[in-house]
Amino acid sequence: MDCIIDQLAQLVIDASQYPDRSIGALQLLTTKQISVLPNPSSDLHWSNFKGSIHEIFAKNANRHPDRLCVIETATSAFPRNREFTYQQINEASNMLAHHLIARGISRGEVVMVYAHRGVDLVVAVMGTLKAGATFSVIGTTQVILRD
Repeated sequence: MDCIIDQLAQLVIDASQYPDRSIGALQLLTTKQISVLPNPSSDLHWSNFKGSIHEIFAKNANRHPDRLCVIETATSAFPRNREFTYQQINEASNMLAHHLIARGISRGEVVMVYAHRGVDLVVAVMGTLKAGATFSVIGTTQVILRD
């Protein structure tokens, strides 16, 4: 809240000093924020690109197949926590990716995912990305991801 109030004060000060400027040309960031935030015109170091999220995920699954990745907390439908490893999710998402491709999904198409936050959502997102598509999620609750 303090940040928003500081920005509003900065906007009012800038507007009073430059009343002829359009609202889009007025300064919103405070001096402190400018000193802390990264410069948006600086080099983003794309040469350090380590791969897409699904490629990084697959590498983690290969390096640590038995490491816990998702823990679904207990619900009325599942009275105990459910735990899933990187290998389990990687294999399931590979199967989904192959299924989507076999059914005609092509690069850049949007897959609508209706799932609660949990292992099913993680598998759906990773499988969709592996198939080269993008996703849009409709309907979620809670998930805990572990590294």
